[in-house]
Amino acid sequence: MDEVTWDETPLPCIHLRRKTMYIASAPGTSDKRNEPHWCLKTMRIYGPDDKLVGCEECAEGRECYDPGY
Repeated sequence: MDEVTWDETPLPCIHLRRKTMYIASAPGTSDKRNEPHWCLKTMRIYGPDDKLVGCEECAEGRECYDPGY
């Protein structure tokens, strides 16, 4: 298995949220790709561009993406 480095890991938008950010769970038991996500800008499962939000979807290249720096 190839090791993923920091440079290869996409940074999600700072406005992306998911349930386990607020609820404690056992380490390694959560798959962030399959969790409910929402956008803080819209408070819905769709971003300001009317597209679904998620860890892979809310990344660099999306019109509403904000890296936070």
